[in-house]
Amino acid sequence: MPDDFADDIRRHNEMIEALAKVWMRQGELNEDQRLINDRLTTAIERIEVTLARVETLLTRLPRGETNGRDA
Repeated sequence: MPDDFADDIRRHNEMIEALAKVWMRQGELNEDQRLINDRLTTAIERIEVTLARVETLLTRLPRGETNGRDA
């Protein structure tokens, strides 16, 4: 009986250690995901600024109907 109890305790400790490793790895993955999200957010913000500038420039273009010929 004492050997069974010692075996149970050993298996329990192994499971706790394995779970601790999984928990630590998940924390690393979460941090990686946060960094990726931050970079994507920055990229999207820059794209939105560029789009706004392009739209502004397009409103300033002349709208003549010259078919590509000088008037």
